[in-house]
Amino acid sequence: MTKLRFSLRWVIALVTIAAVGCAALANPTDLTASFVSSGTFVIIACSVVFAFKRQTAAAVVFSLCGVAYLGILAPGGESNISLDVPTERALQFLDVRLYGYPASPFSPFQRIGHCLLALLFAAIGGFLAGWLGTRERNGDAC
Repeated sequence: MTKLRFSLRWVIALVTIAAVGCAALANPTDLTASFVSSGTFVIIACSVVFAFKRQTAAAVVFSLCGVAYLGILAPGGESNISLDVPTERALQFLDVRLYGYPASPFSPFQRIGHCLLALLFAAIGGFLAGWLGTRERNGDAC
């Protein structure tokens, strides 16, 4: 069985993103929502470029998971699938419960929540892809 390895750089980055996200969720305004959204898009865009450059499974899956989650939630056309995503319902519930905002998909709390969830799902996907790739290289495959 392979050991999980973490670099200090990634732990610091994760803690920083979590701290900024929690601070933004504690005081959700349009300005903080724009800041978090811009940061999320920059991180996902850089991960796409990194995936093309490095072509590792973890980088590719990280960028795919992040782009896929944000793509599902992008408002579009007549059939908006984002209303059926469980995270949408959970964020609407928390938004109404914590801040009393009406259940609108464009409230600052929900925009911030979706950006943080996109980064979380991307990180989980990238971590699992890297871990499974390491297991396969070491001959520990299922």
